[in-house]
Order: sequence, then structure tokens, then C-alpha cells
Amino acid sequence: PGVTPIDGAPHRSYSECYPVLLDGVMVGWVDKELAPGIADSLRHFKVLREKRIPPWTEVVLIPMTGKPSLYPGLFLFTTPCRLVRPVQNLELGKEELIGTMEQSPLVRPSMYDYYDMDNYPIGTNAIVAVISYTGYDMEDAMIVNKASWERGFAHGSVYKSEFIDLSEKIKQGDSSLVFGMKPGDPRILQKLDDDGLPFIGAKLQYGDPYYSYLNLNTGESFVMYYKSKENCVVDNIKVCSNDTGSGKFKCVCITMRVPRNPTIGDKFASRHGQKGILSRLWPAEDMPFTESGMVPDILFNPHGFPSR
Repeated sequence: PGVTPIDGAPHRSYSECYPVLLDGVMVGWVDKELAPGIADSLRHFKVLREKRIPPWTEVVLIPMTGKPSLYPGLFLFTTPCRLVRPVQNLELGKEELIGTMEQSPLVRPSMYDYYDMDNYPIGTNAIVAVISYTGYDMEDAMIVNKASWERGFAHGSVYKSEFIDLSEKIKQGDSSLVFGMKPGDPRILQKLDDDGLPFIGAKLQYGDPYYSYLNLNTGESFVMYYKSKENCVVDNIKVCSNDTGSGKFKCVCITMRVPRNPTIGDKFASRHGQKGILSRLWPAEDMPFTESGMVPDILFNPHGFPSR
């Protein structure tokens, strides 16, 4: 009761309802005000072995948060091969089997609850198949679906900061060097701003002008070039001075953002310590799949789970 079948229309708008998924297949809708009560009832039936609900059933209600977070809905998993562990249900005084989606750290710092980390995404959500499938997922090795990788799975950014201090380029007591550029300098190629620094959001690659500075005594200009082989985006630039802010324009901190896709040899880990090394990008057509057609993003060997 309270769940509208998938082929029916819910009594309220879809934005005020949770989707109900059973073993990865959407079966209906439930009013968001009724969902907590339905989830509690299902959990009671599971613990008390009533209504023919398997004791290993995982009942997960992910609430709407109004911010980018886990996909909200009522998720039910009933397959007997799930990773579950026994805990004591204090309300009913009986043992309950809970799955990985229902778990939350018992010991946590104060900021964990302050930032509501249970409902805030701090990584990449993935469909994981725990199966010994090929020779490339033995022990702590794992396989990633190549199609998922091409869609941007586990894509990230590496932030690098570099301090540039002109006082290190001149003799002690000399203050003739400042950041800037000579108007019309053909070496700049409209890559730098009037202050001799790159634009925020500019894309840099090997050989592009990085920054320039002037010698006020001689009028000579110097252009330094980006020397890294990794393409990057200028994220922000901070001018560094003394504590009073009266220092001269001689030191800056440039923070660069390097986009990065996972590569073979990278280590992946869950929040519970299960870890694996990416050993192979496997074609999607060769990956295992469920009866409903769900294809995993990761193939993980069962030997990576014990003793974590």
C-alpha cells in the first residue's frame, strides 16, 4: 500500500515522489511523505521474517536533499549474493542483515556530521560486480568498463600551485623587476594579461607564454614559457605580499588545474577500505550483465574484500 505501479500515475507530481526500484528495475512511485514509513515497515517485516520478505533484503531510502547528492529513491535489493553483515536491531531486539548501502561509519569526526557526508557525494558512484571473471581482476586488481571510462567515469582534476618570486631573479637590494608586459610584444600572442600573468580560465600547453616581467631600469622584457607536458587550465592567481599589504608586485602563486582520466596502475578504494588497482579497460560488450541489462562499471574480485 502506498506504492503506485510503474504503469500508473501517482497522486502527486513526480517531483514529490520517490522512484521505487527492485533489484535495479523500476517498479513504481511512492509519495515522499509515505516513503519513510514504508521503508520502516519493510525493514520490520524483514527482521521478523514476515510477508515472505527474504532476511537478506536491503531496504535503502535515499532522501531528497535539494542539492547534488546521491540519486533519491527507495531501493530494494533481494538477491542472495549481496554483501551483508549481521547487526543488532535495537528496536526489535533481533539480528538484522544490512548491506553496503545501509552502512555508515560508527566512529566519525565532528565535521563528518556537520557537512552531512552520508548524503554528500565525495567520490564517484559506480555499479560494481564482485566476481572472478578474468585473470585481470585477481587479488587486488580490478577491471573498469571501457565504455564507462569513455563517458568520463572517475574523471578528476589535479591541482598544482607554483610560486613565482621575482626577488630570486635579481641581486639583493635591486627592485627593478616587476610583473608586466611590453605592449605589442609578438612573443605574448594575446596569451597574457597586461599585468604579465595568464588569464583565469586560460588553457596552457607546452610552449605557451606562462608569465612575463619587466626590468624598469633597462626597459627589457622577459617571457617565461610553460614547460610541463601536461595541458592545464589556470584556476586562480594570488598576489603574495607582506602582512601589511605594502609589498611590491614581485611574488604570485599560480594554481593550475590538470584534468585527468584514470590510467592503468591507478588505485581505487571505497569508503570502507576495499581497494583495487586498475589493470585493464574491458570492452562493454564483453562485460557481464544482469537479467535487466545492467552492466557494471567495475569488476572486482571477491578476494579484495576479506579482512578489510
